[in-house]
Amino acid sequence: MLNALTIEELLALKLELSTRSVNTPLVFLPLYKNCNHMMKEALLTVAILMADTKTAAADMLGISKFKLDYLLKRYSIIEKISYYRMVANDDKNDIFN
Repeated sequence: MLNALTIEELLALKLELSTRSVNTPLVFLPLYKNCNHMMKEALLTVAILMADTKTAAADMLGISKFKLDYLLKRYSIIEKISYYRMVANDDKNDIFN
């Protein structure tokens, strides 16, 4: 039930999943320095998930489609969405339930 989580809980979940994927404790990550990137990644992900087209996602964010394509590649958004959907469909993992 992701829709019942607060933004803070979602951020905590994202951080936990990120540290699991790189097998590094949070203490070694420069979180404050990278919070701008984390927010941009979150906004890109939301725009892609909510919009019907990339053009609509770019309009939602107030950027060009060219810039959106660049940022999607830079932050590996499409690959991450595919991964999270795969994890959500895994019966052994109830992160999204």
